[in-house]
Amino acid sequence: MPSRSVVVGLCISAVAATAAHASAPEASRARDCRPGEVKHGVVAFTRAFNAGDIRKLDSLFARKGSHGRPGFQWYSTGPPGARFGTAATNRSTLMSYFAGRHRARERLKLLQLSGGNADDNAYADFAFQILRQARGLRATAFEGKGASICSRYGARIAVWAIGPSVQR
Repeated sequence: MPSRSVVVGLCISAVAATAAHASAPEASRARDCRPGEVKHGVVAFTRAFNAGDIRKLDSLFARKGSHGRPGFQWYSTGPPGARFGTAATNRSTLMSYFAGRHRARERLKLLQLSGGNADDNAYADFAFQILRQARGLRATAFEGKGASICSRYGARIAVWAIGPSVQR
């Protein structure tokens, strides 16, 4: 029979491992977003995108969901740099996609943002108008929709879809 100190040691190790797993961003519980939190995340995204700050971009996007938890769904946009279908849902290629768009000198400017309120499924939906400019694309305004997940780590983008250009 194991000694009492071995049993206590094993229990402490199990508790420490559980606490470490629970503190990982992916394990954090989703909560309703606070006022302005989604906007802060979207503005941070456009700044990091324009700067080509891949580390920051990676921290601003949700990880793939697991065990019933909400998570990354897709990042889609039309040309140039179109990202649709299966490619749009692949979180593991998102940072290399952003690096390619930065090399193509793509820049984003947020023109308008609305929404950002959490609904029943833990996602805070929002709509936006954004100015895209890149090689092969003169400055053009586009409409889009997205969703963020908020936790103790702030708002992380789970859905980003740039749709058709704005007709003026």
